[in-house]
Amino acid sequence: MKKNKGAKVIESKNARAVAVLKSWFKASGISFRVCKTGGADLAVASLGGSEVLLQVSCADSPKPSDGVVVLEGATITGRKVREALAVYIAFIVGLGFEGIAPVSRGEIPEKKLTYEDDFEAVAWRHSELRRCPNPTAAQIKKYDVVLKKATWNFLRLNADVCGDNMLAFDDLFSYAQVWTVNYLGYYEIPEELCTADNNDRKLYAFIWQRYSELRSLLKKKGRSILVDRQLAEISRTGTVENVNVDSQKNLFVAVAIEDEEEAIDEAFVARKCQLDTKSPVARRNSATSLLEKSLNSLSHGEFVELLTNATENLRIDPEARREASRRLADHSATCSLCSGLKGLSDEDEDVSGVDTGCCEE
Repeated sequence: MKKNKGAKVIESKNARAVAVLKSWFKASGISFRVCKTGGADLAVASLGGSEVLLQVSCADSPKPSDGVVVLEGATITGRKVREALAVYIAFIVGLGFEGIAPVSRGEIPEKKLTYEDDFEAVAWRHSELRRCPNPTAAQIKKYDVVLKKATWNFLRLNADVCGDNMLAFDDLFSYAQVWTVNYLGYYEIPEELCTADNNDRKLYAFIWQRYSELRSLLKKKGRSILVDRQLAEISRTGTVENVNVDSQKNLFVAVAIEDEEEAIDEAFVARKCQLDTKSPVARRNSATSLLEKSLNSLSHGEFVELLTNATENLRIDPEARREASRRLADHSATCSLCSGLKGLSDEDEDVSGVDTGCCEE
């Protein structure tokens, strides 16, 4: 595919903040006009009919004249949506209007979201979307050809990723329409500066960038999902595995598959909260220390019974079984009462290493 060059339109550094404010004034039903008098960017009509000059300041903004209201452009477009809306509401209240937010898209998160917190919100670029009022159907329809072209090209070049995530053309087109809302609120070239197909070409480049981000998110999501053993077997062969319970190796798998969900062990949760999680090494050391403390508090009979049960239990983690077996063998080597005890055999060691992915959910 040929690289689509963006429109050659020089924008001022505060262009995005000005565009956002324009969309907010339109959503609030407040009249305004472009005005460059006294260092201002806009002239906004108050409720009484008089005009207030407004400068959306940035690094290279000129010093405003007396009487010009200044709003920081970085605040309007910054990541903190609440602060941006609060500044706008304070301004329109000063003009005599009711302090109602121009756009509301649900609760605003306190922290920056990741794809694990809310995949769709991150894919939509929710920080931008929360600032952009809904456009009319005609505004979206105007760019229908551009959106379809970008969507078909992405689907054609990324059929494997889309297939893995069950994304069809309509799904991808919906993403493109949401991103177009962001484009109209932030990046659309004003009519007085736009010539020929500048906005079409700029929107195509914008949508293609968003699709590239979506592809990266989908790949990250795919790497973080643990597929269970049965699903992987069905996907690979198209058939369900016939588990032979006569085999000791398959017995472990069969038991794990048929296991019902166990109740939450509150004592385990409390112990886990005591671990030092500053680093993997610190966590392992604190877990070892806590295990030693718990085992030392048991009587001889309880100690032996616990390790024996853990060694013989096919339902617990193989690493835990091996650790219990090692400790039981070490104890029997020094205890006259337990000289007949022994850990896992070579065959059992092999069984304990069977993949347990099927029982992780």
